[in-house]
Amino acid sequence: MKQSVLFILLFVSLGRIAAQNAEQCVAIAREQMALGNNVVARQMFQRVLFFDRKTYGIECYRELAELNLRTGNFGQSAFYFDLTYQNAKSDSAKNEALVQKAGALLLQEKYTEARREILLIQDQTEEWRKRKLLYLGACSYGEKDFVTSEKVFLQIVGDSANAQRAEVKKHFKKAKKINRKKPKTAKVLSMVLPGAGQLYAGDYRNALNSFGLNALMAYWFIYTTQTFTLGDAVLSTGSWVFRYYAGGYQRAPLLTEEVKDKKLKDNFQSLLRTVQAQ
Repeated sequence: MKQSVLFILLFVSLGRIAAQNAEQCVAIAREQMALGNNVVARQMFQRVLFFDRKTYGIECYRELAELNLRTGNFGQSAFYFDLTYQNAKSDSAKNEALVQKAGALLLQEKYTEARREILLIQDQTEEWRKRKLLYLGACSYGEKDFVTSEKVFLQIVGDSANAQRAEVKKHFKKAKKINRKKPKTAKVLSMVLPGAGQLYAGDYRNALNSFGLNALMAYWFIYTTQTFTLGDAVLSTGSWVFRYYAGGYQRAPLLTEEVKDKKLKDNFQSLLRTVQAQ
């Protein structure tokens, strides 16, 4: 009997110590997050999950999701936001976790998965209606379905906000114009005139560099031909001309996609500022 009582007392004491240690670990982890020591903070939260998942699980899931989001580990962030959603006690907490997970998926360009998470939200209040529309519009924009995305964003601003509606339409007109740039066209232009593909893509700096370099190569070719012979000119400049020529037209399609992507993202950020100015 005495042994049973001793074991019970020991078990209770250990439980209290573990709880105290877990609470201290959570406090230390938050402190390390604030200081920017993300690796230490991650290890502390994971330690708490190992020893006291029942008490501090949802709190650690949420913090780990935010931590991974901050450090650019969007896949792990979505994973922990999903665990937050599964363990949340209230509908509002579940909805918030779904939105955060959708955001992490959007950053990975997983638009179909993000849309699926947003559609799980059942809250019909005006605030949540607009938040859902915002994310759905973002999904369509990411998929370059600008017609659908424009309709969604116009729903967000409403029928009475004429100035904002005009701004939204302007942003989508710009997005469609940016998206019309074709990588194959850039390649063909670069083959016809080195630098023209970069100019078409909108990379004016590289276009000017290419024009200048090729003009220099052309001048050197002509100078060598007049001073020495055509054969000397071909030998001295041919390899350099081919190197930059071939590199230019091979790079042009990739450059076009890169410039398009950046301009579309910048345009989307401007679109968000317009919508959020309500």
